[in-house]
Amino acid sequence: MLKTDKKPMPNRARNLILATLLFPIPIVIVIPLVLISKYGIEIPETLFWGYWMAKPMIPLGFGIAGFAVTLFFIEGEGSPAPWCPPTKFMVTGPYAYIRNPMATGMVLILAAIALLIVSIPIAIWTVIVFVSYTAYYIFVEEPGLQARFGDQYSEYKANVNRWLPRFPGWTAPWLPVEGEEEADKAEGE
Repeated sequence: MLKTDKKPMPNRARNLILATLLFPIPIVIVIPLVLISKYGIEIPETLFWGYWMAKPMIPLGFGIAGFAVTLFFIEGEGSPAPWCPPTKFMVTGPYAYIRNPMATGMVLILAAIALLIVSIPIAIWTVIVFVSYTAYYIFVEEPGLQARFGDQYSEYKANVNRWLPRFPGWTAPWLPVEGEEEADKAEGE
């Protein structure tokens, strides 16, 4: 049997499903539905500025979070689950623009829902989620990433914001430059 340092696919897939059931679904779907059932919704009679802001936020939030999860699973060889983190340090795709694209996507979706249905309880829930994620990143995730990835994480953290995207995206200096890999392969042949 061929040995590899990759985590077995069935375990990663199981962890991805479990992480999805434990985190985004309750945060973005279950709790907002509970809040709506308890406090109701107020759909404005006329379209207002919040509708136009919220309309692109939902697909943007799903797109950012979905792309980040896909990278974690395929390139990072792990899952978003804290108990099955990626084995590779992710600095490409949405991670080149923002350090926490999955959480950013979820916060965008929640903020959009609050705007669309004019829900103060969901707006408050959005703030609670944002503050909770921020505390988790500062006190748990960032020290863990620093311990696992050292100077690379320090450089990444210095160049990419936690919540506000940077434009253009940052390119890690340790990554191969486009075309460089092909040139190296051609030289080796």
